[in-house]
Amino acid sequence: MICGIRIYVGSINFGIQEDTVKQAFLPFGPIKSISLPYDTILRKHKGFAFIEYEIPEAASLAVEQMNGVMLGGFTIKVGNWNIFGDELTAFISTNNGVSCSNYVHCPSVVNISETK
Repeated sequence: MICGIRIYVGSINFGIQEDTVKQAFLPFGPIKSISLPYDTILRKHKGFAFIEYEIPEAASLAVEQMNGVMLGGFTIKVGNWNIFGDELTAFISTNNGVSCSNYVHCPSVVNISETK
């Protein structure tokens, strides 16, 4: 799988801290940075992270090996950041430019209006 250097990790258990995420993804290669966005109102991270590797092969291997793995009791979703980046851009443009930081990340939500 061809992947950039930055990957997305979703569905992270709210009890998991950055150190645990780092230890889970470090075996695939040297990590340049980890971003685990924090919600200051709820006082916990938002349930997703971005990991930037030093080399693209490490990012690609992490996506291949970690997508669908259990971490802290949750099945995490791991993918190329560029794929999720387009979805986030589309989300912002369809919500009148409202920032995603005003929302809680919920990867498996069903649109209630479509279920009626």
